[in-house]
Amino acid sequence: MILNLAIFFPFSMAILACLCFVILDLGRRMEDCPVTGQAAPPAAIAIAVAFVAIGFGGVGLGAAALIALQDFGLVGVFGLLGFMSLCLGLGFSNAVAHLKMVLADSAKAQLELGLEQPS
Repeated sequence: MILNLAIFFPFSMAILACLCFVILDLGRRMEDCPVTGQAAPPAAIAIAVAFVAIGFGGVGLGAAALIALQDFGLVGVFGLLGFMSLCLGLGFSNAVAHLKMVLADSAKAQLELGLEQPS
């Protein structure tokens, strides 16, 4: 059981960390935009924190399921690791879509107020 958790937990956390850094990098790269630049970094940070909180809860539930299903051995570890990758990937796509929505709303509000004109 310890070996199973020693395989599952670091790989799941590495996937979670990598996806979180991609969200933060997207926000940093959008910082140069004249219309949504001010809103991008705070939105990316808030969305990344929410993604990590939800993702860490999912990893914890996966570890608990791994303990409950310890009779499956490495097949259970890699099956659960694949399922965790799928869940984290779906959460990532939802987080990026939410970041896009927040920035589109910010751009729309700025254009309506006449604060920035696109070139």
